[in-house]
Amino acid sequence: LNLSALIYFKFMLLDINPLTISRNLDSAGSIVLPLGISFYTFQQIALQVDCYWKKVTVINFLEYSSFISFFPQLIAGPIVFQKDMIPQYNSMIDRNLTNELFINGMFIFSIGLFKKAVFADSIANGVDEVYSQLFINSSLPMFDAWIGLFAFPLQVYFDFSAYTDMACGIALLFGIRL
Repeated sequence: LNLSALIYFKFMLLDINPLTISRNLDSAGSIVLPLGISFYTFQQIALQVDCYWKKVTVINFLEYSSFISFFPQLIAGPIVFQKDMIPQYNSMIDRNLTNELFINGMFIFSIGLFKKAVFADSIANGVDEVYSQLFINSSLPMFDAWIGLFAFPLQVYFDFSAYTDMACGIALLFGIRL
């Protein structure tokens, strides 16, 4: 059921033809995709796997809602397990947020922001240049093709690494360790 929502929003609304691997993007401009649907879906699946393997303690609706929708990690991860998070949510009320947690949270967030702003965005400029040449000329010099081949995975790595660091840093500001 969870995957059906993800499949619907990712494939059916974008009108992807699996036989030709082509997209009809003309109709995609008016579609509003739910923010973080992939991570929300995988968070749900992680909880269901824990339920299946009997690793989940009984949780109430507030704990379930907190686990599924904790905003720092909802949009870009990381995927976490119930056994690691629910006890932290329950003890959050009694926990005093210290200067140490705040400083560590801001430090980790800053590292992520630095990765995003310096590494990922800089690499993205080069990748965009390579792909724009490809769309204009329909071919690339071999050196440019190799640059694009290696630069794009680096861009994706630094983007996700940065978002994960930022999510972990923001969570620490609330006293939660992701």
